Amino acid sequence: MTVRVRAATADDAAGVARVHVDSWRAAYKGLMPHSVLDGLSVQNRTTGWQRWLNGDPNRNAVGHECVVAVDETDAVLGWATFGRGRDDGWEHVGEIAGIYAHPDSWSAGVGHALMEQAMIALAQAGFSGVYLWMLAGNERALRFYERHGWATDGGEKHETHSSGHLMRELRLVANNAPV
Repeated sequence: MTVRVRAATADDAAGVARVHVDSWRAAYKGLMPHSVLDGLSVQNRTTGWQRWLNGDPNRNAVGHECVVAVDETDAVLGWATFGRGRDDGWEHVGEIAGIYAHPDSWSAGVGHALMEQAMIALAQAGFSGVYLWMLAGNERALRFYERHGWATDGGEKHETHSSGHLMRELRLVANNAPV
């Protein structure tokens, strides 16, 4: 499979939403309540992504970029969002806010291509380091990040999902981009 990474456009919203929902359902099974995962809607996510990709400042207040990984037919296989750190004290550091590949594309180089593009863009933007948050217990994601030179740094936070479910997240930093 040939994977190409490019800037996302509003026309990609449905594909990004499909990857978002399908990857959450596969990756977070057993980590989040079934009711949360079953309640995810590609249609609702498409609407949100259309607003985000059209530059709605209420959806993307931090000015993050979104890139998509596409196949030879331009179908969205995965996506990543990244930019200035959103956490207090981390504004000088780049953040990968989201990186997801469709489960049908896992282990096919999609995540690698997205990670590479995000890291290049953040380095070119002059950030002194890069961090991300991942859902605790997501061992597949942890292995992916570790293969790409990331490690947990002891940072942890608890976020409340819109469903009311409390999510424990771990901070990882890129070893090749010290913070």
